[in-house]
Amino acid sequence: MVETPEVDPSRPALVEEGGPERSGMGPSLGFMVGGLVGLLPWSWAIAIGGSARFAAWMLPRRKRDRAIYNLELAGVRPPSVSRTARVLGGSLLEMLWCTARSPEEIFDKFEIEGLDELKRAHAEGKGVLVAHAHLGNWELCGAAMGLVAPVETVARRLRANGFEERIVAMRARLRVRTLMRNERGSSIAVARALPRGRILAVMMDRSSSGRRILVPFVGQGMMMPVGPALLAHRFCSAVFVASSIRAEDGRSKVSFRRLDASAAEDGEALARRIAAALEVEVLKAPDQWYWIYRRQTDFDASQSA
Repeated sequence: MVETPEVDPSRPALVEEGGPERSGMGPSLGFMVGGLVGLLPWSWAIAIGGSARFAAWMLPRRKRDRAIYNLELAGVRPPSVSRTARVLGGSLLEMLWCTARSPEEIFDKFEIEGLDELKRAHAEGKGVLVAHAHLGNWELCGAAMGLVAPVETVARRLRANGFEERIVAMRARLRVRTLMRNERGSSIAVARALPRGRILAVMMDRSSSGRRILVPFVGQGMMMPVGPALLAHRFCSAVFVASSIRAEDGRSKVSFRRLDASAAEDGEALARRIAAALEVEVLKAPDQWYWIYRRQTDFDASQSA
């Protein structure tokens, strides 16, 4: 049984309330749906999310075509978009199930590999950058990090307000504070996390705003955010890659793998090492990655020089 640390109530879930107007599901409906999913047995939530009917709702024709195209470019044969949709649906409902459950119940549904190494790196006192991808139920990576120390994570606003509020509240219970992109105070909080010896968790498998570099990633080019790697290189922070991969029985395995950050000559070189390491994790379970993103269509090595 994993010992769950106490949550510090003085740490707010959001750096800044408000933000841009969002469309989509209202807060009340989002809370209601999440609460209803939380009443289900865990195995039911996974099964319903992985059903063919739910998968069809998750991936309408336009997104299915995009996912197939991305899978083919990545060399995944055959490009089983239906399998991808079922895994995505199961992960989505599991996330909602987690929002209504206690930390103890959440930790009972997955195993962790590499946590001791993460603890040792945090004890060095120079901060820890953890890069991870939209793979499986990626929220479990943050939950595992919270067992080591309070975590700062960077996220973008969702269109489904009620879902977002449930996810942010769940993270807070697991000692993960959400810093919203492009909101007042978030950039300062990110910049201060590593020099203060904290854990900074960043999704680095999707194009983002700010300074970026073009890197090869699962068959295409990706404009990868380089800011977190620049900070880690500047402050000599430990760098990890995390992944969450679901097994056939529905349970997930969260893994942490430390990179040799000292081998990178600068922040951009470190960002490329992170991209390569994330690609390795994605290709371990390609059907569990979020293939419906719009991405670069090609990669020219001369462009990344």
